Amino acid sequence: MLYYIFSMIFLSLKNHQIKLLVFKKNIFSHYEVDYFEKTHQTQLLKDGEIVNFDILASAIKEGLTLTKKSEGEKEVFLILPQDFFIFLRTEVPLDLSSSAIESYVFDKVKNKFKIENEFLLSAMLTYQATQKKVVNFFGLAQKKLQDLEKFFLS
Repeated sequence: MLYYIFSMIFLSLKNHQIKLLVFKKNIFSHYEVDYFEKTHQTQLLKDGEIVNFDILASAIKEGLTLTKKSEGEKEVFLILPQDFFIFLRTEVPLDLSSSAIESYVFDKVKNKFKIENEFLLSAMLTYQATQKKVVNFFGLAQKKLQDLEKFFLS
């Protein structure tokens, strides 16, 4: 049995499906790639929420077992469906100051998604052309992040 010193695990979750792509490096600096994909009858995710923690945990465990997970250092990249996140692209008035843009965009987010900004982890990108100023807003509800942390840290 080879001992792997490093693994990169790409974990993709969809409503009924789990996919794992695992890159492993052994002590001889050779690389291996394993892949696992399974579609479940039971729903794993719904509307950006984990439906059942136990079923999702057993699905991930099954995938890691079948891909012969390594014992060394691991990096896990979690790939989630779009409905886990909040995206908003909006034009803002050109005369709006930089300090007022955040309030303007958060008001739009609050009205459209019915969520307060203190419950969001977010980032905004602003760019300005000659005739308009556009803001791209990206957000993740803190509750969703806490659910994921609880799931992966337990």
